[in-house]
Amino acid sequence: MNQLQLKAQDNRLVAVYCENNKYYDVAVSRYYYYLYENIISYIENNLKKDFEDYCNNKGIDMPKNEPASHKILVNFIIENFNDSNTKIAGVKAKLGYIHNLRRSRNNADYDNTKILYLKDFLSFFKEKFNVVENTLKQLNIVS
Repeated sequence: MNQLQLKAQDNRLVAVYCENNKYYDVAVSRYYYYLYENIISYIENNLKKDFEDYCNNKGIDMPKNEPASHKILVNFIIENFNDSNTKIAGVKAKLGYIHNLRRSRNNADYDNTKILYLKDFLSFFKEKFNVVENTLKQLNIVS
């Protein structure tokens, strides 16, 4: 396991703690980064050249587009693992939830609101998170 995967595991542990202690906004952020860091690690270890080609073909210069890097990485994963090259039904739609999770993370980190109730945390974030996490596990992106 590399350092980024270790950081991802730390984020998941913190997310579980925060969820159990009703710090839902922090849990959203940490759960999101757990997934995101695993995706980065997977690309670096397995698809680095493919990702570089993807960026070149789209005219993306990553260092200049850091704020967009989340969208770029997620779109790359979605395009790389689609319904025709995996045995996971609806994989593209399931991975597409990552965009929803990113928006939830942005709201949790920056909005002047707070997730107060478990039911809101579950319906607005955790249900989609579970779908994405399970899908990434099936693709061996998350262990």
